[in-house]
Amino acid sequence: MTIINEKFIISNVIVSITQNHTNVKENDHMNRHKPIEEQKQAARARFANHKATVVQQDENFLIMDWRHISGTSDYFVRYILDLKLGQLIVTGDLGDSIACWYNAVTPENMSRYVRDINYYMGKLKATSDRYDYDWEDIKADIDALEKEYREMLDDYEDITEEDFEEDFENIRNIFDEINVGYGVNYPTELIEIFEKYNTDWWESAFADIGQRISPRIVLWSVGFQMAWEQVGGGCE
Repeated sequence: MTIINEKFIISNVIVSITQNHTNVKENDHMNRHKPIEEQKQAARARFANHKATVVQQDENFLIMDWRHISGTSDYFVRYILDLKLGQLIVTGDLGDSIACWYNAVTPENMSRYVRDINYYMGKLKATSDRYDYDWEDIKADIDALEKEYREMLDDYEDITEEDFEEDFENIRNIFDEINVGYGVNYPTELIEIFEKYNTDWWESAFADIGQRISPRIVLWSVGFQMAWEQVGGGCE
């Protein structure tokens, strides 16, 4: 019987998270533009030849290895479910994460919980990536905001067409110069422009410029469901 040291595993996962895995392959990375349901379908296709192996299953833990039948480490995932504490630890080729529910869970419940991607993301306490930020997405979002606010420009008496053009050019230039990421503070000069158009900018699309759900989270979710379907029946 395999006996796991949970504190050791969690500490190793946290260290691995800080190293910022980037192992999601290009094809899956491009899926971030698709609706979530299409991303889930693509993930199921990606895992079509994966096989689940139970490493440990008892009253405290379920540990499953999710690996391609060829034995390659590409897209390998290990799922560690703490049944008593309600923690799902994910580690492997697709990065690492710890999600917490703080109450007893079953594999059947967890399979349902992770199916809702936004709900699952809300339970993540540490993760390799929560969102992706690419320049093409940043530009697309700025263009959309520019179009949206241009249509409302008459509502802003103190902002001329020239001011508007200059503001959005400055937004593009600033984003081109800064590192964008989840939880990263924007420079004051950028915030001042946002506030001209929306005083509650942090609750608007300004706060989410370039932000796309990381494909790895969808892969983790679908992988757990498929692995449990193989070894335990899963849930419909």
